[in-house]
Amino acid sequence: MRQKIASGVAVFLIIVFSWATAAQQGKKVVEAAPQSRPNLQIASAVPLAAPEITPKAESTRPLAVDAKTASTNDKDSGHVVKKAAAKQPVKVSRKQPVSRQNSGSDVDRILKLAYSLKGIHYRSGGSTPKGFDCSGFTSYVFKNAAGVSLPRTASGQAGKGTAVSKSNLRPGDIVYFQTYKKGPSHVGIYTGGGNFIHASCSKGITVTNLSDSYYGPRYLGGRRIQL
Repeated sequence: MRQKIASGVAVFLIIVFSWATAAQQGKKVVEAAPQSRPNLQIASAVPLAAPEITPKAESTRPLAVDAKTASTNDKDSGHVVKKAAAKQPVKVSRKQPVSRQNSGSDVDRILKLAYSLKGIHYRSGGSTPKGFDCSGFTSYVFKNAAGVSLPRTASGQAGKGTAVSKSNLRPGDIVYFQTYKKGPSHVGIYTGGGNFIHASCSKGITVTNLSDSYYGPRYLGGRRIQL
């Protein structure tokens, strides 16, 4: 009987001891629980990582070049950067119409051709090197030397171009006369020095002075043809 009681007491003591031990361990767990909170606070205090910023790709667009200088030294790289020369504004040349009456080259060609025909005989109605009359000669020379078409008669040519006084005559001007009928009936080309070249009825293509005894009194005027 005593042995049973002793065994029961032992079992009771074991249970009490186990309970006390469990209670002590539970207290330690409860006391230890708050100690983990600072870790949470520390973790929350850690700053968030900044978002990664992808560097913007460097523009490959060429830099504007200062046109005032032809080249400059790049101090960082040691290379010479050649700069484009400044483009000058394109100037559009608007040529004023040139009055070909002042073109020395045309006048030279007229006189050269006229003198090359000197000596060809007179031919009424003629307008070729086979024979010329006065207006046929002048129209042939102006057409072939300067590309200018003149009327086929002396009176018609006397109405072309601009009137020029006798004192202002220039080589290449037309001079006209009143010969066998009233009004302009004879024409020639002034060559300078008071002379003109023309198709004479008696001499063919020849050079005569404006003060000639026959043509002088019959002089009517001069015309400057725009070449």
